[in-house]
Amino acid sequence: MRRVSMSWPSSVLEPYRFHCNLYRGTSSGGESTTPIVSSLSATTYNNTGLIDGTTYYYEVTATNPAGTSAKSPEAKATPENTAPILQINSGGGAVSPFIADTDFNTGNEFSSSATIDTSHAANPAPAAVYQTCRWNSSFSYTIPGLTAGMTYGVRLHFAELTWTAAGQRTFNVAVNGTTVLSNFDIFATAGAQNRALTEQFNSVASSFGSITISFTRGGADNPEVNGIEIIQ
Repeated sequence: MRRVSMSWPSSVLEPYRFHCNLYRGTSSGGESTTPIVSSLSATTYNNTGLIDGTTYYYEVTATNPAGTSAKSPEAKATPENTAPILQINSGGGAVSPFIADTDFNTGNEFSSSATIDTSHAANPAPAAVYQTCRWNSSFSYTIPGLTAGMTYGVRLHFAELTWTAAGQRTFNVAVNGTTVLSNFDIFATAGAQNRALTEQFNSVASSFGSITISFTRGGADNPEVNGIEIIQ
């Protein structure tokens, strides 16, 4: 997933030489009271596992056995998406740069010729990706070939192609066993039929170098997904 690379002058560590603490928040002045990392002896740090498009705010303190300095002036950064390492068109063929559907264990395919509105989605796929989907009462994708222990972004693409009201399809999504969407309703979240929607999460690749995305029934009908991206 994305990272922010930061540095500070060696003068920040004076007169508390050799160690510093880093605080982070997602609003100005909202940095955590507990450092996200402490006892740094360097003047650089790479903060990984961040979400694209989210602005992060940082402050630094320097410390040694004598005490801790005041916090530094606030700095901010907004990591942005680069090209994903894998893009899958669920339930369909290749739609550049998305490859044809792969890495699934079971399920059915569905396609629609409806016009897709992608204007409301963050980092949308090509409209044709949302015209196909994979669905079943339960199914999963297991993405291989990743680096064990590394944090990746998982971006899921959805559009409700069948139902015309909220509450007619709700389902659950888990990534490597952790529930990330519960009773998820595509229509209700997107606000319309045939409107693209993206949901993005962080996940750590397993010891086998894989990420498994599981879809299960919620309160109504069957789960579906239109596209999957893995972002490093």
